[in-house]
Amino acid sequence: FSRTFQSDISVKLLALSSLNHSGYVRQRAIEALAVTNHSQAIRFLIIRLSDWVKNVRDVAASSIRKYFIDEYREHFISELDNIDGLRNVGRVDLTTEYDAIINYILEKKLSAESYDAFAVTDKARLLYINKYVEKNGIDSQLIQILVSDRSFLIRIQVLKHLNVLKPSEQARLNLGLLNDKSSQVRLQTLYYLPENYIQYYDT
Repeated sequence: FSRTFQSDISVKLLALSSLNHSGYVRQRAIEALAVTNHSQAIRFLIIRLSDWVKNVRDVAASSIRKYFIDEYREHFISELDNIDGLRNVGRVDLTTEYDAIINYILEKKLSAESYDAFAVTDKARLLYINKYVEKNGIDSQLIQILVSDRSFLIRIQVLKHLNVLKPSEQARLNLGLLNDKSSQVRLQTLYYLPENYIQYYDT
């Protein structure tokens, strides 16, 4: 495939081969995908991590680590839904593989610049943010990044972490969210307002 077809086509053919009924073919396809240095290979390497043949799983586990570099991080973020599925595989414990991928994704500190450059779905961004906050915590800088996100589901997440802000900062943030363009954000903000919200805004 690699000698006969252009890169994009050969990667797709190798990806299809990685789904073959023969374990030998799947293994050879994975080995080939590992050296293509193509982002489309990542999804199929993730799938083969849960292969029913141990040799295939082992090759997939070593192959996917070759993609643990900065230029592929966003592609892994795009696959977070499939990566989470590794925890539900019953035939084998994939905790080691799952943790290795998540640690690689989250090892880079999130900045406004890198976040704005993300070209992933809202769902993938939400999964990423939840995992990032779970591992690294949240601060006022990250809150400002999230409150500007285009997805109302991510802006709502900010409400869960208001306690890291000073009361005056909480008041300003809540006031902004009460004027959010999304009715869902406005409604959830009302639920999060303290009982003494009049005094709250006097601060």
